Amino acid sequence: MLKKVILFLVLVGMISSLYTGCGGGKIEESADTTKLQSMAKIADTSSPESETKSEITYKAILRLGSNVAIEEPSLLDKLLKEKFNIVIDWDDIEQAEYDDKVRLLFTAGEIPDILFGIPNMLGKELAADGFMLPVDNYIDSLPNYLKIWDDIPGGWDYVYSLNKNADGYLYYLPPKRIRVASMSWIYRKGSFDDMGLSFPRTMDELYNVLKIIKQKYPDSIPIANRDGLGYLLRGFLYAYRVQPTVVSDDYVDVDTKKLVTFGSASDRFREAIKMISRMYSEGLIDKEFPTSTQDQWREKHAAGKTYIEFTWGTLKDDINKLVNGVDPNANWVWSEDMITAYPEQGYMYYREGATFGDVMMLTNKLPDEKLARILSYIDWSATDEGSDFLSWGAEGVTYETVNGVRKFLPHMFTVNNPTGKNAMSYTRYWQDAIPKRAREAHLATGQGAVTYAVGDNFNGKEGYAFFDTIPWDMTVDEESRIKELTSSLRSIRDEYVLKFIMGQLNPADDKTWNDYINTLNKAGLEELSALRTKLYDKLKK
Repeated sequence: MLKKVILFLVLVGMISSLYTGCGGGKIEESADTTKLQSMAKIADTSSPESETKSEITYKAILRLGSNVAIEEPSLLDKLLKEKFNIVIDWDDIEQAEYDDKVRLLFTAGEIPDILFGIPNMLGKELAADGFMLPVDNYIDSLPNYLKIWDDIPGGWDYVYSLNKNADGYLYYLPPKRIRVASMSWIYRKGSFDDMGLSFPRTMDELYNVLKIIKQKYPDSIPIANRDGLGYLLRGFLYAYRVQPTVVSDDYVDVDTKKLVTFGSASDRFREAIKMISRMYSEGLIDKEFPTSTQDQWREKHAAGKTYIEFTWGTLKDDINKLVNGVDPNANWVWSEDMITAYPEQGYMYYREGATFGDVMMLTNKLPDEKLARILSYIDWSATDEGSDFLSWGAEGVTYETVNGVRKFLPHMFTVNNPTGKNAMSYTRYWQDAIPKRAREAHLATGQGAVTYAVGDNFNGKEGYAFFDTIPWDMTVDEESRIKELTSSLRSIRDEYVLKFIMGQLNPADDKTWNDYINTLNKAGLEELSALRTKLYDKLKK
């Protein structure tokens, strides 16, 4: 049953990213075990104990989606009351304030029953402090939820291993991501065509294309940057078959199948930095990339000075609008191809994780009766009927069916009615558990076409690979030590990489590079590598 509760929380917590203390005390093992055993007895919602005879009220905190104004009472509130005899006392908190307010509430002992849309890292933090209920013993009571993972390699077991806490328990049910990939190279095709240029598919070709653009337009910024060092590195690191630093520092090399414990110390990372440094010195990359803001990025595009970058494919539409005043024929498009430094080995693309980071969690203050009731809703919400409701709302209220095709009603948000009501205004959160339902609803708004096209293009494409997330299994102490070490190493790396790129240090000089590696070693690189290797070897047994 707890599984159902968690599922509900998790599903509700799935606020779409497409659009988008001491109050509890540590749960003692013996008390927790007793609680789990008790819950197991009522997990079967067909038993008399799970009947919805009396109304049950829950206190919940919702991480409110951006630009979402809830219609009170919402369709979800009505459905919960009519179908499950559940009433929820909502505390809606804006995204920007959510983390801080939740921490303050828990510190003050004002603990809700349910948290919707809580970032998983904050959730893990609160779980480690003993506030949350584990769902491990109840997952078998959520057959509909488990089915949504059948098409994922490794299935639920893999998803579970990626999301559990260091103590071995899982404290939330992850929402399923409905997209596979959404980042690609985008470029100014109108200008490329005018100059007789084709999209570059190798790093050498990219360098030559950038040189031609710079020569023709000396004041141009061939590669713009939207948000600091990590953002700039992404496309280049994929080209050199290195996991981008903003994703993870450790990964399994797709060619050697060996563990890389800190990619920023690898030979391929060095080659990538050498190329970026070369481009920077020749004015092919935005000189202000380390401090570039999104507003500055927009200004440079609006001035018509930019030509290519690695980013979200959907941004090509924004850029076309920005540059229209100076070049209505710019025609920014996303590329079906990636760029590689090693054409003989193929291409890498950014494969998004199977789950979203905004989840639902149940606190340990819930009595058994409340857990049983909410679990019945959670399992229903993972059915086709539940997903239809959470993705579309209600027929005649939010959508209509015309010739067998669902369409949002005129007062609802679409690209042609940007001030219309968002579906979450009625359902409170977006349902991604049944991807087909959520995808259809997203496309019906006129959004998402590029996002899904990018993912469909790269998914399974011949010659293309991606980095799998390693399902680490570590103790609380090991996790803490790794976080401490990586924090120090990342600071050193960023300092050196900026100097390498901007010409203050030469990454091609062996002595300089060795000084960088030695500095990392003194800060704990060797210890981190030994610890990661030990944990990885344990996983492989």
